[in-house]
Amino acid sequence: MTHWTERHDVARLLPELVERDLSSDRQRQLQEFVMSEIHQDLRAAERAPRRAPKRRLILAAAAVAAVTAVAMGAGTLGLARDGDAPRAGGQGEELTPVAQTFELAAAYAAARPFTAPRPDQWIYVESRIRNAGAVAQSKGLEPDVTSRTWKRGDGKQSADLHDGRLVIVDGTNQYVVPPMDYPTLAALPTDPRALLSRIQEWVAGPGTDQERVNSASFGVIASILRDNLLPPTVTASLMRAAALIPGVTLSSASEEVDGRQVTVVGRVEDGSRYEQLLLDRDTHAFVGHRTVAVQTGEAQVTITRLAARVVDAAGQTS
Repeated sequence: MTHWTERHDVARLLPELVERDLSSDRQRQLQEFVMSEIHQDLRAAERAPRRAPKRRLILAAAAVAAVTAVAMGAGTLGLARDGDAPRAGGQGEELTPVAQTFELAAAYAAARPFTAPRPDQWIYVESRIRNAGAVAQSKGLEPDVTSRTWKRGDGKQSADLHDGRLVIVDGTNQYVVPPMDYPTLAALPTDPRALLSRIQEWVAGPGTDQERVNSASFGVIASILRDNLLPPTVTASLMRAAALIPGVTLSSASEEVDGRQVTVVGRVEDGSRYEQLLLDRDTHAFVGHRTVAVQTGEAQVTITRLAARVVDAAGQTS
C-alpha cells in the first residue's frame, strides 16, 4: 500500500486554509497537482533511504508552500488531516478507500507528460498475456504470449502481428462498441460522472438491468485503460469513473505481478469472475488487468502492459 503515514505527517504540517468558492474542476486540478508533487517526492525518498529524514522535511516544506500559494488565491483542497481520509474537493465528503486509491491513480495519470499523436502516427501497445484458465486451455490459447498492436492516430487503421507478419486493417471502428479508436476515446468527457454516463450509454440495451450495466461499464473502463494510450485528463477521468461504479472493492494486501508490487481494485461479475485492475503499489500507475475465478481464487487471464508509446509507422516499436 502507499505510504499513508508520511502523507498524514505532511498534512498535519499544513496551515488551516480559508474556504472560498471555487469550481469543482479547478479544485480537482489543484488537488491533482499537490498529490502528484507529494507522491513524486515520496518515491524519490524511497530511492535514497539514507537521506529520507532530510527529504521528508523538504517534502513538507514544499507541500506547505504549494498549498499555501494556491490557497491564497483559490481556497481549500480538502486534504486529509489527523488521520481523516481525503475529502472530495469542495464537497465535504470523505473518500472511501476505493475512491482514495483511484484518486491517487488519477493524480498520477494527470501529471504524466503526453504529446498527442498526429493523424498519420500510430499508438503502439505491447502487453504480456498469461492464459491459465481451463477455458483458455480448452481453446488452445498459448499460456504466455506477448501482444503487439498499433492504432493509427486518425482512427482509420489498426494493425497487429499474425504469425510474425504485420497485418494492417482499414476501418474507423465506428460500429465497434465500445469504440477503441484514438479520436473517439481522446474526446471522452473529462468529468468522471459524464464519462461514466457515456460508457453506460454504450453498454445499456433495452431491458438491461443495472447490475449488468455496472459490470459492463467496469469491463469497458478496464479494456480502454489496457489497450490504449490517451491524454492524461481522459485517463484520470477513467480512474475516477471506475470509483463511481457500485460494488468495486479494494484488496487488503498488495501482490506481486510480473515482478511489480501491485494494488488490486476490482469487481465480481456474474458471481463467478473477479475482474481486477492492477495498479502500481507506489505510484498507482496502471499496470494491467486480471480475471480471477471466484470459486478457486485462481487467475484465469492476466494482462500486463509492457509499453505504450507513439510511433511513426505500424510495425515500429520505438
